[in-house]
Amino acid sequence: MKFLTTTFRISAVVLLTVGSISRSAAQTARVQEVSADEFARAYAQRSRYQAKVDTLTFPPIREKVRQSTREKLSALEASDTAPYYLLKSTDPEFAIGPVLKFPSRVVGVIMSCAFEECECWFFREYNGRFLAKTVTGGVEERCVSKEGYLMAWRGHGYDANVDISIYHLKEDGVQLVAEFPDVPINGWDCVCWGADRTLYIGGEHNEFANKNLKLSF
Repeated sequence: MKFLTTTFRISAVVLLTVGSISRSAAQTARVQEVSADEFARAYAQRSRYQAKVDTLTFPPIREKVRQSTREKLSALEASDTAPYYLLKSTDPEFAIGPVLKFPSRVVGVIMSCAFEECECWFFREYNGRFLAKTVTGGVEERCVSKEGYLMAWRGHGYDANVDISIYHLKEDGVQLVAEFPDVPINGWDCVCWGADRTLYIGGEHNEFANKNLKLSF
């Protein structure tokens, strides 16, 4: 089978107004179509490379995250805070959804934002310091590698492609390390991390063609 390979130049962008994602040096990233057998082998070994993201319930950390979120929201103009509220709210004063524990002593909370999209706000685990935010694609599925690499995506409204970004979660910040624009897949069943900074996505494009993709950076 002849594989299809596309190469992109990466340009890091800052997505935030209430926090920042550090810029990485430009590098080359690839989207490669692979065989079903190669994808199956990678998926069978996913536990070697993929981290388990748990829900953190330790009250002092939840309170630190709550306070840090309050501070960030209060620093925004009133018109800018309207799109934000924490999901799974139960506390009438200021509810907080599940706090997710990621590698590298980073925790996160899923937040809603405009246009029915969501974000994940990241905090330093030991002191609740706000680090950055990303779109939630990948966070909801908790697709993060043991090295702290996390996938996030944003779907297009004008075609069947998606833009995928890779972030590196670190105790001192969140770094955007790779961007894959216009990836031809809009629905997938299996996503997993592999060796050597590779990400596998299995699904379909536009409900017609099955796709098994390998993203490397």
